[in-house]
Amino acid sequence: MKKIIKPRATGTIDPKEWNFKDVPQDEIEACYQFEYARELITQSRKLRFYIKEAEIHLPSTREWCEASDKISNLMDKCFPDFSIYYFNFLFTYTWQELSDSYRLKVTELISTGYDHYSKKWPQRNIRIQTLRELRPSNQATMEAFQKGCEDFLDDNDLTQTEYGMFAINWKNPDHKIQGGFNHWLSEQRKEREKLGLGKAEYKPEGRGGFRDRLNWLGAARIIRFYPKKQLVNYSDTNLLVDTPYSHLPDLYKNAKKADEIIKKMVERLDRS
Repeated sequence: MKKIIKPRATGTIDPKEWNFKDVPQDEIEACYQFEYARELITQSRKLRFYIKEAEIHLPSTREWCEASDKISNLMDKCFPDFSIYYFNFLFTYTWQELSDSYRLKVTELISTGYDHYSKKWPQRNIRIQTLRELRPSNQATMEAFQKGCEDFLDDNDLTQTEYGMFAINWKNPDHKIQGGFNHWLSEQRKEREKLGLGKAEYKPEGRGGFRDRLNWLGAARIIRFYPKKQLVNYSDTNLLVDTPYSHLPDLYKNAKKADEIIKKMVERLDRS
């Protein structure tokens, strides 16, 4: 693997390091993974260790394969379906410098990966199975059923997941069964709210999404690159250089968001 290239210390920062407005929407998650991964390879102690291990061994040797697997497993903790396919390019290129065909390939690998595919499964929202269905797989106990459910859910899902029991009388027509379930669901939503167990989460598009996070990262890179005197005139908040934001307080505020994301990712990697 190639050595990490240090950022330039003079001149102006390359717009491809911070300006992501022209990244097509269907590439935005892959771009987010790639650009934040570029940060992690310089900041994660454990990731740097395995990168060094891979560098000192010839490709396809057992040691190189083991180090590459470790790198892939670590990155997957932060980025669902992370593609080791582009890992070497993290040391030399920005996402927007990659060829169109290469970006298309990586985007496809990520969007069709297991984690992305499994999010479309109905079982991620609700899993209802009768004892008749569970007995062949030896999941007919509450403990076994719960373990089976956890395999489909991530840590965030588990905090709001409840388990229980149900009975269904198949002689009733579907509309009556569906009506009974809808009534039960409505009553349980109210009951959970009374108990302070949380409401349904509706995350609006565009708030803290991948493009927003890329803009935050762009802000962080600009702040690292330029001294403050090059960003604004004394006692003025209007920025003198091109950035995703117009005023210095907004630049600092959003750069902090990117730094917090990166810090959490690094902690997750280094303690794993």
